Amino acid sequence: MKIGFKNTLSVDTINNRTWQLTKSLSYTSKAGVTITVPEGFTTDLASVPRLLWWFMSPWDVARAAVIHDFMYSNSSKFGRKESDQMFLEAMGFSEPGVFILKRKLAYLGVRIFGGLHYE
Repeated sequence: MKIGFKNTLSVDTINNRTWQLTKSLSYTSKAGVTITVPEGFTTDLASVPRLLWWFMSPWDVARAAVIHDFMYSNSSKFGRKESDQMFLEAMGFSEPGVFILKRKLAYLGVRIFGGLHYE
């Protein structure tokens, strides 16, 4: 079993804040849990305020953000804390790599503000 992402992110732009997957995206965690986001899923990638894009753009952690968005949209199956921890772990498999400070700040952001979007 390979830990990490199984494929690259493939999306079409719906508008300047929303994208739709044109093929599925899969991630397998260190615990062996595989999350597969289906083709057609819509996402805003990482909800980074535009003012902060100089530090972290939504594309820095895009694949991890898609997994996170999918887990949040399936709250009956995934808890918020579990989803946020999966986001933190998956950011570690970003390509190119994301500096640990950015990962920790993105994780802190979802822990503080994610409840506004958790369904």
